[in-house]
Amino acid sequence: MDKSVTPSLAGVFAAAFGLLAVAAPAQAQFDTVINLPGDPVFGDSIGDNGSVGNSNNETTPTTQLNVAAGGSLGEDFQAFAGSEVNITGGTVGDDFEARFGSVVNISGGSVGQDSSAEDSVVNISGGFVDEGFDAFNGSTINISGGTVGDFFDAESGSEVNITGGSVGEDFTAGSGSIVNIRGGSFGDEFEADPGSEVNLFGTSFVLDSVPLDSLAPGQPFTIAQRDVTLSGILADGSSFSFQLNAAASSGQDFFDPGATLRVTLVPEPATLALLGLGGLIAFRRRRD
Repeated sequence: MDKSVTPSLAGVFAAAFGLLAVAAPAQAQFDTVINLPGDPVFGDSIGDNGSVGNSNNETTPTTQLNVAAGGSLGEDFQAFAGSEVNITGGTVGDDFEARFGSVVNISGGSVGQDSSAEDSVVNISGGFVDEGFDAFNGSTINISGGTVGDFFDAESGSEVNITGGSVGEDFTAGSGSIVNIRGGSFGDEFEADPGSEVNLFGTSFVLDSVPLDSLAPGQPFTIAQRDVTLSGILADGSSFSFQLNAAASSGQDFFDPGATLRVTLVPEPATLALLGLGGLIAFRRRRD
């Protein structure tokens, strides 16, 4: 008996979209778990100048801090090595810092002004992060949802991946930073400094009213022109338009000639679906 299994149409589509099914990871184990509100030690909040993790950069012991609706962290809170902070609600004061390999997941609630990350990972999928966020060396910031305020700075050695959400005005890709944009929306005055790298992934790219029709899917194309307008549709379906001004001017986007700007054509979902369907048909023909 032939025990081979014909893949389902849904399975082929999932592969076409890169949504491969994997087993759910086991629940992470931590030496200490703090749940705000209602924690038996801290109650509903941790005050100003609090911290979790190891400031000496040691990865053990480990601590998980969960902040839900009704919980709060004061100003100048620090997350160090060996810590994971999950913010699903509540409030976090100004000057929150993620350092030394900590992981911060923000899916709800609000985080105050002038937060920062260095040598750490911050995932923003919801909630509100106020203005003045600084991504320093070694940090990876993944924005897939929520609202991020004005004056976000990606500093040298940082990587910012934006697939959704809303980012405010005066976003700066500083020298030595990498910013990958696949979705979301942006306020005015986007700035790409010399030595920065900005990569846009999407479709229907247009440079000063001229469609970029010759792009090959998956192949980055460098935009060297300045003092023109670049527009298109990002991979999540959001439209964008950047003014590639070579000189900084108040209220305008600025892309320094020394900044690297690339666009990459990504097939539209309908095209991927057709590719998946074609793959299924070809597979069945081979079996027949």
